[in-house]
Amino acid sequence: MSAYAITVICGIADLTILLIAGYHHHEETVSQYTPYLPVVSAAVLTIMGLCFIAGVF
Repeated sequence: MSAYAITVICGIADLTILLIAGYHHHEETVSQYTPYLPVVSAAVLTIMGLCFIAGVF
C-alpha cells in the first residue's frame, strides 16, 4: 500500500512540475489568452452540467 501511495504522490508531483515548466516556456503565449479563461471554464462547466442533466454522461 505504501508503494502505491508513493507512486501516486510522485506522479502528481511530476505532473505539477511538468505543467509549471510548460507554463514558463509558453508564458507569453498563454498570457494573451488569460482574459478568456473564465469564459471558457464557465462554458465547459455549463455544457457538462447540461449533459449530466440530459443523461449523456
